[in-house]
Amino acid sequence: MMLVPPFRSGTTPSPHKFSSSSMDKPIIDEPISLCVVGATGSVGASVLARAQRYPERYRVNALCARRSAKKLEELARVFKPRYVVLAEDSAARELDSQALPRGTKLMSGDNALCEVAALAEHDRVIIASVGIAALAPALASVRAQKLVILANKECLVAGGQVFRALTQEAESMPLILPADSEHNAVWQGLGADRLDMVEKIILTASGGPYLDKPDAMSRATPQQAVQHPNWRMGQKISTDSATLMNKGLELIEAYWLFGTEPQKLEAIIHPEQVVHALVRYRDGSELAGLAATDMGVPIASCLDWPSRHAHDTARLDWSQPRQLRFQPIDERQFPSFALAREALREIHDSRNYARGCVLNAANEEAVAAFLLGKIGLCDIPRLIEQAFNWSEQEGMSAMPCLSLDEVLHCHDETKRRARAAGLAA
Repeated sequence: MMLVPPFRSGTTPSPHKFSSSSMDKPIIDEPISLCVVGATGSVGASVLARAQRYPERYRVNALCARRSAKKLEELARVFKPRYVVLAEDSAARELDSQALPRGTKLMSGDNALCEVAALAEHDRVIIASVGIAALAPALASVRAQKLVILANKECLVAGGQVFRALTQEAESMPLILPADSEHNAVWQGLGADRLDMVEKIILTASGGPYLDKPDAMSRATPQQAVQHPNWRMGQKISTDSATLMNKGLELIEAYWLFGTEPQKLEAIIHPEQVVHALVRYRDGSELAGLAATDMGVPIASCLDWPSRHAHDTARLDWSQPRQLRFQPIDERQFPSFALAREALREIHDSRNYARGCVLNAANEEAVAAFLLGKIGLCDIPRLIEQAFNWSEQEGMSAMPCLSLDEVLHCHDETKRRARAAGLAA
């Protein structure tokens, strides 16, 4: 079962509040109401840039963050939302509620975050924050039958089966739209076609700053590793891109989103990052999703689905000569990617849903240690492999990870053991 709806709506009722007689001038009934979870991060900034550029199309109803009180306060003054939520109570105490716009309600705590994410008054909930902390509000949104724009890998890597169970119980269509550029390209490439027509889904990876430089990886500093050649992202995801763990996590995410077998999922190196993904059909046809390296492109497709409207996102310039290169991933140079592939096989073949959670938590701890200078970049996959070994020895593969509580317990236990073993920060 796919978690994503068909890109072309067919008989699905439009969730839009505006229609379009032309691409440039949509007929507005009223703006789409947005709840942005992770409003102070890079993806949240891209969403809010769309909302600020097109106020007739979108209205920001809720701004949520974990701890960035001052930044959230600044955003609240710009967008005047009905709700401002800080998941950490201590951060909320740093925010001057008197400085918020009149009519804006300040709330704090994880329960408040989930409560706001599930409110009926939002048309779309954007899960833009990183890490496992996004899982609870994402599930709350899906459970409330919201249309969820997902830009968080950890939610599906650690809790994919929980999402699948919720969408199977849903009375209406699947509610998740993928905002990652690769999965968004796959989603559009699939269109309204049935998955049994697809032979292969292929994600592309830039190769990061150490493509064909294995010796440099062993000497990498945190400052060097986060210098991604194509995208400007946070430190954690940039480090994952340097080890290609990011692409491994994306394969697991694709498995849950598109409901296909691991053998139909592949990743290749494409340094230019013009092609974000390809969908190969059984008749030999291949559809490639091409776009500039601008997160505004996939975000726009999610905000406007099932329509398309004009946006001032970056365009590819085909009047200039360009070279597009492709090559297989060398798993000897990027063992983190190989470990993610192994986890995917365990998830599918053995229904070992805990493996994805262990992978994500161990990688999170190892990356944190690397960014603090405690371990080297090449130590990250070794520490993840150790986590796999002791999780098997202690029977963690028997943990079903079929609920939020079970997923969080597996995540916390993995991190606790990693710290106790001195593997990470």
